Amino acid sequence: MHQRPTIFFLHALGASADAWSEVVEHIDGRYTCMPLDLPGFGAQALDGRTDTTALTDWFCDTVRRVDPVTWIVVGHSMGGKIATATAWRASRGAVGLAGLAGVVLLAGSPPAPEPMDPERRRTMLGWVQGESISRTHAATFVSDNVAGRLGDAQFERAVADVMRSDPAAWRAWLETGSKQDLSTHVGALPYPACVVAGQCDGDLGASAQAELNLPHYPLAGAVTTLAQAAHLLPLERPQEVAALINRLAASAFTRALPGEFLGVLNAARTDPRMRARLIARNLPPDVQAPGALDAGALAVLAAIAARVVDEPARGQELARRIDIGLAAGEGDGWRFAELPPDGQAWMQALACLQTLAGDFCALPPQAQIALLKSVQDGTADLPGDSPLSGNQLRLWFQDACAQIARVWTSLPATMAAMGYDGFSVSVEGGIARGYDQVGQDQSEAWQLRGHRA
Repeated sequence: MHQRPTIFFLHALGASADAWSEVVEHIDGRYTCMPLDLPGFGAQALDGRTDTTALTDWFCDTVRRVDPVTWIVVGHSMGGKIATATAWRASRGAVGLAGLAGVVLLAGSPPAPEPMDPERRRTMLGWVQGESISRTHAATFVSDNVAGRLGDAQFERAVADVMRSDPAAWRAWLETGSKQDLSTHVGALPYPACVVAGQCDGDLGASAQAELNLPHYPLAGAVTTLAQAAHLLPLERPQEVAALINRLAASAFTRALPGEFLGVLNAARTDPRMRARLIARNLPPDVQAPGALDAGALAVLAAIAARVVDEPARGQELARRIDIGLAAGEGDGWRFAELPPDGQAWMQALACLQTLAGDFCALPPQAQIALLKSVQDGTADLPGDSPLSGNQLRLWFQDACAQIARVWTSLPATMAAMGYDGFSVSVEGGIARGYDQVGQDQSEAWQLRGHRA
């Protein structure tokens, strides 16, 4: 397994891995950069891969072969459609893709049919009537897709890339790949993302990105527009593009799982549905999902969660996941009869704690712990108008600790720290694989080291 975080780069129509040269120069040295020649471009043979599905197959196979511990994909134009199709497969639990941490789209071709002026499409198809694209047509293509003048070396390199494009690959993208509609399958993807457009881009500018790509990436927030740039962003604005990639990578890779754990998660013995659930669990909670708690109550719950699991960095995430669950009516089927319904009980209990503390979040950790211990043993001094009695608050806190612990242990990062691999018991041919070695202090070669004698 390749242990360094990896960034894969997928280029645009008529380009090659060389198009990323200036961008890669400015990528953080902690990451391995892998610019790829897509089939039919650069030095990569087409080999019959003429639609988005086949191109995505090829890229997914490449990722599996490299076997990175964690990775993001940067897709430019044509490469953007492949990147999104890959992210959809990863989110569905495809084998070998569990390490995907984020996506960057640069003037990305969307999952829906790519908007393109029909006359321009016909003109570009007319360029590949012979065995190759002429220098005149290649130069026209490059010039038409930039807002200003490229440096001479950049321009010549870009023109050379267009000229060595396989005419069959060029034709296949314009006639088939760009027109494929994957949007109904893709839906909203859970990955951190950055969606970028050039201010002077025509068909794939900011409005097209907002309409056709942004809805698939809720965590992206908004389209980032680069001023005085058109479509060839890696050539026109390499430093700004690299800065955006570095920013996303720095955030996304903080959630990377250990390589050994990912190896089990990516293994064929792990059911794709389980892999998809754990992938989703390792990503940030859905920012758009409704919650049951107001901002103040959520902050108090985050502080409590941080104390209960003694992991301050996880407090906000645990609170948000519990909040989403409360709003959705999720539960474990258990509730103390003395307590009101869950949503009401949590709001009232958190209000009680805020009243007891004055400002629970402002207390130092040891003071928070002391107050929670008084709640736990039923000695908290509640005012007479408190919505819950001391015993009710004690019972709620008992239930809250259990819920916080359940959510915490359901996170893949916690499973990895515990050496838990019980999720990897896939069903094959109607028979659960399970374990062959079940005796005391026995383990199997595929298991995590934490389980080995």
